[in-house]
Amino acid sequence: MSERFIYLDNNATTPLLPEVADVMREIMGMPYGNPSSPHSVGYASRDLIETARGQVADLINTVPEHLVFTSCGSEANNQAILSALSASGLRRIVTSSVEHSSVKKLCENPEGIILTALPELKINSSKNHRVYNTTNIQFPGVDGRAMMGQLDNENVICSQTSACVSQIPEPSFVLIAMGLDAEEAFSSLRFSFSSLNTMEEAKEAAEKVIEIYKKLKSLFSY
Repeated sequence: MSERFIYLDNNATTPLLPEVADVMREIMGMPYGNPSSPHSVGYASRDLIETARGQVADLINTVPEHLVFTSCGSEANNQAILSALSASGLRRIVTSSVEHSSVKKLCENPEGIILTALPELKINSSKNHRVYNTTNIQFPGVDGRAMMGQLDNENVICSQTSACVSQIPEPSFVLIAMGLDAEEAFSSLRFSFSSLNTMEEAKEAAEKVIEIYKKLKSLFSY
């Protein structure tokens, strides 16, 4: 690359100001420590972070407690949207066709598609601690095994429980341990993805889940 170039991609990432780079080099040369560690080196690291948090808060006229540092804009977008959904209890997201790719991907993931179309559904999981490739969804008012069979007929393979206990006609003991009753557990299905699945497959599966749930819900409501 030529020594001199005209950099016009600052929306992607911006070069550091020299004074910022100087401070970073100084801090990286200090004794390192995990800011959560209960010892003097950890306390020193935490003091540096909290000082920076306070300085940023002053710049934008807010309080430090309202600031969360993230690694990038994509992480920040995901955290903001998921936190808003969690706090409000809402399941529907209205967005535009010109949103940042991280927002579009969040709204287009299969779980998001299903919850947007069927807002009465419930995700069986902790809000903050989840296995990244798995979603377990409760479909009120229908029998999960019947829904699993209908999905199987449409070439969408999922499960109700782990394979080692799938032949036992009992609700998932994991869901029961999480606080669900037997009816809620029997109405739940587990969808787990691997790196071999494509986004196109996920979207197609989500649309079939929506279609079959609506059909079964109308049947079971009589």
